[in-house]
Amino acid sequence: MTCSVVNLKSSGSELAIYGGAEINVNPPAVNRIYASRSNSMFLFFKVDNTDWFDCKWTTIAVPQTTEYQLCRDGTSATPNGTIPRSADDTSTDARMCMFAIAVPSDHRIQLKCSNVTLSSPDNYLQFQTVTETVIADPPAMNRVYTSTSEIIYLFSQFSNQDSFKCQWTTVMISPLATEIKLCREKITKSASGNIQPLMANGTNVQPNSCSFIIEVPPNQLTEISCPVINFTSPGSYLHLSEISDLNMALTPLANRVYTSGVDLIYLNSQIDVSKDWFNCTWAAVPAPSTTDFKLCRHGGTTLSSGSLKPF
Repeated sequence: MTCSVVNLKSSGSELAIYGGAEINVNPPAVNRIYASRSNSMFLFFKVDNTDWFDCKWTTIAVPQTTEYQLCRDGTSATPNGTIPRSADDTSTDARMCMFAIAVPSDHRIQLKCSNVTLSSPDNYLQFQTVTETVIADPPAMNRVYTSTSEIIYLFSQFSNQDSFKCQWTTVMISPLATEIKLCREKITKSASGNIQPLMANGTNVQPNSCSFIIEVPPNQLTEISCPVINFTSPGSYLHLSEISDLNMALTPLANRVYTSGVDLIYLNSQIDVSKDWFNCTWAAVPAPSTTDFKLCRHGGTTLSSGSLKPF
C-alpha cells in the first residue's frame, strides 16, 4: 500500500495503517510502500471535509526466499534465513518495524546479529520470546539467542544511519530430552536427566541470565544434585526454586540432594561460560506415602497426622 497524498489539516485527524511490517504508522509517509504481515491490512482514518488522502494497494505473492528485509517483510516460516535493515531505505525519519519467525512446534529458533550499529539512543533492536531473562538492547553482536517456543519476534526502531544483519537457524527439540543445555532449552518433562551450560562455540557466547523448568507428574517430586559447581566470576549464581530447603544460597552445595516441594523445580542462572561451569542431574521420585517426614527432604503434606524430624 502507498499513499500519494496525505493532507490532514483538521484538529484530531488521523490516518493509520495496521497489520503491516512497519508499526505505529500514523500518518503514513507519502509514497512509502507498506507491506502487510499476513493476508490482511487495515486502514483507519478520522477526517473531515478539509482533509484529503489518496492511497492505493496491490497484492503480491508471499516471497519464496530466505533473504528478508526489515519493514518490507513481516514474517517467515523458513528454517533459516537473514533479516537486515534494508539498504534501499533512504528515509530520514526513524521507522519502527517488526519481524516474526515461526517454525514447527518441535523446533526452536537460534538467532544472532552482526554489524549492529544504532546512531541514536532512542533507536533499538530487541528480541522477544527468547530464553534469556535479561536481554541486552541492542543484542550482543554474534551472540546466539534461542527462542523459548516455536516463534520469535524482532522489534526495531532505526534510521538510515543505522545498520544490522540478523540470521537464524532452527534446531529440533524433544520434551523428553535428558541432555539439557541451559539457555538452549527452556523446559523438560523428562523423568531424569542432566543439565549443563550451553558451551561456547566460536562466537556463540553464553548469555548472561537464563532460566529452566523441570516438570514431573503431579504425584511425583524431583530430586536434583550438582556434583560440579565451579563459579569464579563475580556475580555468578545457580538458584533452585520450589525446593524444600528454603535456606539454600544462590548456589547449591556440591553433591547435596535437593528435593522439590511440588511437581516443578525452577533453575535460574547467571554465569560467564568462559570462567564458570556446573553439572546437575535430576530424577523424579514418587511423592512419599508416609507419615514420617524429614525437614528439607519433604516439602509438605495434606495428611491429618504425622511426624516431622530433621533430615
